Amino acid sequence: MKNQELLIELIDLGLRKVKASGFYGFSMDQLCREVNISKTTLYQLVGNRDGFNRLVISAFFRRILEDFESMRAQDPGIGPEGEISLFFETVRREMTDVRLSHFAPIQSRDAELWSYLEAVRGDFLRNTLGDILNRGRREGVFRSGGSAELQLNFISVLIQSCGKPQTLNRYKLSAEAFVSEMQQFILNGVGYAKEK
Repeated sequence: MKNQELLIELIDLGLRKVKASGFYGFSMDQLCREVNISKTTLYQLVGNRDGFNRLVISAFFRRILEDFESMRAQDPGIGPEGEISLFFETVRREMTDVRLSHFAPIQSRDAELWSYLEAVRGDFLRNTLGDILNRGRREGVFRSGGSAELQLNFISVLIQSCGKPQTLNRYKLSAEAFVSEMQQFILNGVGYAKEK
């Protein structure tokens, strides 16, 4: 197996492991056994545990973006309103069975990884949802009040609160419920320029 194919297999396995048990719910030894490689080979490919976690985080957001872009390309006339629904449907599908509590330990255990997660997530939101919101305002679909950046910053604060027990209790550890609430927040915040 070539290194690139092996790396893709490792990242896919890592995504499944993180969804099932969080970033710290599995060992690198487990990965080696499941893919049948040595630890030396693993670390040659990913550098270290932190490098592996960063690859998994990047792959998670890249997968959502690729799915969203693929579905949007199938309906070029969908418009900003439809794109928001499509965006959140894509996120919801990728978040199926993810528990918000899996992300909480990162905040306390690994400040650098948490900062990386926040940066990747911020770029992802600005480059997808932010673009949709701004285009919707320019095209007169959404009201012009409030900036997309302000709404995205607020969503980031909501997402950061995922590690707090009251948030986890409120959403019963369901990432899908959290995504649905974010979608409702965005739609309530932007409003429509013309009543339907």
